[in-house]
Amino acid sequence: MVLALLLTAIALADTTPAWARRMLAFGLGAPLAFNLPARYALIPILVLREDVHNAIALSSVTLNAVKVLGPALAGIPIAHFRLAL
Repeated sequence: MVLALLLTAIALADTTPAWARRMLAFGLGAPLAFNLPARYALIPILVLREDVHNAIALSSVTLNAVKVLGPALAGIPIAHFRLAL
């Protein structure tokens, strides 16, 4: 969360070099490279064998729904308050 707020602040300042923005974006994205495989590896441990396929599908649907709904819902206050970069 701290990196996300820092990335937002430096993007709005528009004076930060591109390499700094790239490093912060990397810092935000790199943990996902370890989080998703670990998450999918835990599913067979947590659910019964016959439910593994359904659990993986539910996890994927949830993750993709958040990826779609998050920015869509963020657009509401952006449009309401007329925020623009």
